[in-house]
Amino acid sequence: MRAALRHFLLLLACSALSGPASFAFAGEPRTPHQVIADLRQQMYLIGDTTGSLEEFVQAEQQAGRAIRDTINAGGAARLVEKNREGQTPLMAAAFMGYSRVIDELLKSAEVRKSIDDAGPRGLTAWLYTSMAPRQAMWVCNPKLVESPSSLVPLLATQYYYRLSVENPYRKSRLLLEQAGARPDPDRARQIWHDLCIVHDGLARARIQGARDTLDAVLAEGAESLTRYIAEQHSRIKAAGITESDIGSYTIVDKKGGPGGIEVTLHRTDGKWVMVENDKGATDFRTSSNKELLELVHSFPGDIPLLFEIACIQNAGQAFCRLNKKDDPTKVGYALVRLATGEPIAQSLRRLTPPAKSASSLDALR
Repeated sequence: MRAALRHFLLLLACSALSGPASFAFAGEPRTPHQVIADLRQQMYLIGDTTGSLEEFVQAEQQAGRAIRDTINAGGAARLVEKNREGQTPLMAAAFMGYSRVIDELLKSAEVRKSIDDAGPRGLTAWLYTSMAPRQAMWVCNPKLVESPSSLVPLLATQYYYRLSVENPYRKSRLLLEQAGARPDPDRARQIWHDLCIVHDGLARARIQGARDTLDAVLAEGAESLTRYIAEQHSRIKAAGITESDIGSYTIVDKKGGPGGIEVTLHRTDGKWVMVENDKGATDFRTSSNKELLELVHSFPGDIPLLFEIACIQNAGQAFCRLNKKDDPTKVGYALVRLATGEPIAQSLRRLTPPAKSASSLDALR
């Protein structure tokens, strides 16, 4: 249900991916750059729906097999050609931390021969892995968190980086070093200093003083993201459900279909009342600030950043409305089960049109 909730709500929030789509005509093999671009999209979609580490690994393994097919087909030139950003496939995979793709690329003598080639701003594949862009980009440029279209894809794929047994960037860098890449920690610190001109002064000092830039940026990235999410949560204030929310809803299953449970929200004698599957009615009240903050933790981490959340609740469950911050006309609903220990959020689909408010009814009289 958590996956269905994420999918349903993020459809309202943003469908932008972290890179342009790539296409190959039927029967035409994909280039290594196309394989990596397709993998980026697939990883985003997995993070957007299930967040399953197993699915992340399978997607990366599949991309690795596609790279292997290119090597076996003798496509050496394609393995080292640069894209419009000036990156070789090895650099592009290093930027993303795709260790399984890097492992396959390094089986090519042509790739190993160019392992220390530099791309834009003098960045080699080894330097890309030492910067851990997908886990520390917001440290380098804090303004990134102000752009949902940029932040959401990054947050969605954090499952891959944080759930992996071995950090993808550490594993990628080790593979490069084992294949002969030249470590350059001083250059890594200097590039971070030159490129990341807007980040926090204390973070800059810690990274500059670190023996290993990768360890430092991973730590700063995790701390910065945790702090940012906590700040967003601290701004959450209790808000009320309104008469426009009166109506019937069905729980959505993992495939986006009806989940077999319908709830109907009423307003009776000044109280919120909910009926589930035509059984007895239960009273609800507006959630307090403290309760709302606890409820927010039941949603995927990026949802509170994108939506204003209002809830009513009782001891067993909460009913929540989510309005997209940059477009309040886009609304989602969720039912949060509270009697199961850890709160479990389930997506709701509205079955009836919004009720008219009392003021609008008065205007018609």
